[in-house]
Amino acid sequence: FVVSPELSVDLYYPAKDKGERVPMDRSKGPAPLVLFTPDAEEGPYKLCEWMAQELSARGFVTAVLPPKAGGEEPARLMAVREALLKRNADKNPAWKGAVNPARVIVVGHGSGAAAALAAGADATKVAGVILLSPPSPLKPPDKYKGATLIVGGEEGQEAATKTYGDCRKPRYLYSVAGLDQKFMPPEKAGKAFGIVWAWLSWRYFDRDELKSMVSGQDAAGQLKSGELKLFKVDE
Repeated sequence: FVVSPELSVDLYYPAKDKGERVPMDRSKGPAPLVLFTPDAEEGPYKLCEWMAQELSARGFVTAVLPPKAGGEEPARLMAVREALLKRNADKNPAWKGAVNPARVIVVGHGSGAAAALAAGADATKVAGVILLSPPSPLKPPDKYKGATLIVGGEEGQEAATKTYGDCRKPRYLYSVAGLDQKFMPPEKAGKAFGIVWAWLSWRYFDRDELKSMVSGQDAAGQLKSGELKLFKVDE
């Protein structure tokens, strides 16, 4: 999807058929929009692209920005949001009203986390922020009021905990046992994705049955069993 001459993003959406340019599956109504900004060094696999594809198969519309050397800029994230919502409002029946403009979530991995947090400053435009393994403690903007999910591993847990402490509620923090900052090994990344999917689905797709997985007995049980090294929720 071309945002501008300088910026194109990979766009994924739910579809009944496989392949490119297939019709969108709109059976679940207007979908939440999830924008990903990856780490400048993507590591052994493209984490954000993989998560975006998996979420689109579960009903979300997702877009992945290209990695940006030197760190992401929140302005690029917001430019993608505006371009997709403009498409959402045009006369093309394939896209008109496909996305819920009140449910836009931004996700930042590694060096992309700071831009995601900054983009969340305007709660009228961004409903929630997900930070994946922030490499250092991040300070939310003064006007930041959105819901925040922070997911990482034992490596970088201190930075994640400090960032969590500076965010307002509702805020959620998960540290997956055995997961590194590049979201390896894959089976641990799968565990982290399950947390991201459940949180998004509960908060933005009205899947109330998933709340216990995010902040209830299921999450507490995973902490007790050792699957999670840290679990904090402040609602």
